[in-house]
Amino acid sequence: MKRFEYIDDLIEILEDSFVYEILKQFNDEWILEIEDITDFVDAQRNNAISSLNELVVPAESVLFLKNQSLQKRLGIL
Repeated sequence: MKRFEYIDDLIEILEDSFVYEILKQFNDEWILEIEDITDFVDAQRNNAISSLNELVVPAESVLFLKNQSLQKRLGIL
């Protein structure tokens, strides 16, 4: 299968899915700015190699969804 055929098939599948709506909303509404962070990444690479004390990483936490309908829709229940 040629690459463009695969992409066309994927687009057709996604267009009829919840995922497509989320991706479309993400693209159209949620992205506010795209910024080149190359210099930051280069600095963090150096920090990761030399001194983890200077490494800047985001804080992460688990998101617990209480809504079972949403859990089913997202495929996590």
